[in-house]
Amino acid sequence: MNIYTHATDDQSALRRAKRMQLAGLACVLISFLGSLFFGQAPLLVYLSYPFLLAGLPLWTIGRARVRKLQNAPQTSAIMNNELKGLSDKYSLHHNPVVEGRKVDHMIITPSGVIVIGANEALGPVTCKNDQWHTRMGMLDRLTGTRPAIGNPTADLNASVEAVGRLMQGIDKPEVPVQGLVVFIANPEIEVNACTYPAVPINEIKDAVRDIQSFMGGEREDTRSLPKMLTSEDRKRLNAALGPAAASKAPKTAKAASARS
Repeated sequence: MNIYTHATDDQSALRRAKRMQLAGLACVLISFLGSLFFGQAPLLVYLSYPFLLAGLPLWTIGRARVRKLQNAPQTSAIMNNELKGLSDKYSLHHNPVVEGRKVDHMIITPSGVIVIGANEALGPVTCKNDQWHTRMGMLDRLTGTRPAIGNPTADLNASVEAVGRLMQGIDKPEVPVQGLVVFIANPEIEVNACTYPAVPINEIKDAVRDIQSFMGGEREDTRSLPKMLTSEDRKRLNAALGPAAASKAPKTAKAASARS
């Protein structure tokens, strides 16, 4: 398996996320301080609630972004290890930028592209009709001790659509682009009637193989070349994603690939 890590301006993104987190915390504190004086000035009720309603989302979203950015290198390393054993027909890209949008992870295979959205929710995780939920109380939201699950479907939709347009740009519009939600903390997951499958990261290799098989497998059948990525197509696609630090999978991965 070929591995590419794309340079990103994570320090600037981290500073923005921390500012968002602090702004949310400030709003919550202002709301709390205002509540202490409700008796003397009832009008403060109308002033405090907007700060609370704005502050909680800012706080949780900012904290989630800070955590994700700080853990990104570790997440990539875990994913590399879990996917070792895949052949050199596969290319794994970390943090590629497509149409100005940073994609978490992306796997180029002979029969299509798998776009991966990484999520750090602890679980148990449920998804029904693209409504994602995880156990989180008010205290968790206030303290940020449990990562918010957000909306993995909406996040992945945007990335899948951008990669789909990229495929059109290399004259491969019929090549399938599939999405996969991967939960880093290995929670229990239950998915029912959702757009994308979801797996804990320790099951990502089996999921990738299942999606690859569904898309058509590794065999390059000349009758279906418009829907496949030849070795030359994969090289062009790797180049289209821009400069990246490339590394080979460990030798143990090659040995495992030979046995599979």
